[in-house]
Amino acid sequence: MASTFFGLEIASSGLRASNAALNTTANNISNTNTEGYSRQEVKQEAMNPLRVFATYGCAGAGVNTLAIERIREQFYDNKFRDNETKLGEFDTKAYYCKMIRIIWRMTIRPDSSQSSISLRWRCRRLRRTPAVNLTRGRLSLRQRA
Repeated sequence: MASTFFGLEIASSGLRASNAALNTTANNISNTNTEGYSRQEVKQEAMNPLRVFATYGCAGAGVNTLAIERIREQFYDNKFRDNETKLGEFDTKAYYCKMIRIIWRMTIRPDSSQSSISLRWRCRRLRRTPAVNLTRGRLSLRQRA
């Protein structure tokens, strides 16, 4: 047979669980206008009952507070992750475009703008007619010089 304090222990576990739930609710209410806040929820579970060999079978043992968990929207989480991935991809592309621009400036002589115009014109011509050996030769000679 259970002792007198067994009933007080059940009541105590119920009060602790209710207190955790009430504190979490107060926290949710106070942070409703906070940007980026996601509400929380208390997970509770009944304790394992005690076997009592009497006519009624089992006696309850109270409540366990398992966890306080954040409730998140899967849709918004996926949107956030997709946008972060795209941002990282575009940052990487921007970095490599900047490196290509720097290398392009280093290969063109800074003393004359005609050399850069001539090099660009030759590159365009080579792209249009790649089979012409004369164009290919002039471009390679110009790059060696």
